[in-house]
Amino acid sequence: MHKQSTRTFDDADAFRADTPVDADWVPDDATTLTLRTSTIEDADDAVLLLASTAKLPEDCVETERTSAPTWTLDDAPSAYEASTVFVCGDWSVIPSDDGWFGWTPNSDEEKTAARR
Repeated sequence: MHKQSTRTFDDADAFRADTPVDADWVPDDATTLTLRTSTIEDADDAVLLLASTAKLPEDCVETERTSAPTWTLDDAPSAYEASTVFVCGDWSVIPSDDGWFGWTPNSDEEKTAARR
């Protein structure tokens, strides 16, 4: 009805073994991952909340936030309160209380700024 699917994963290994999305930024120590994706064919909208104490990969670049997620998740921070994001490929990622919250797709403006 809402054209979305929510899945949970215990850790990064389980996520990587059975995920329908490409999220190379997910730290190896990630636990308690919650992924919401679109059920519309060829749609790439997704949000991901996870617990982690690790930093993001070095190729994730901080820039001004110009995108926002399609959906929210319980316990996820509000993207609208973030002035900056880390651009990790097609994902925008912000800190959460105990890890990271990311969404895709991000904006062309964020991708361009991250390449500078």
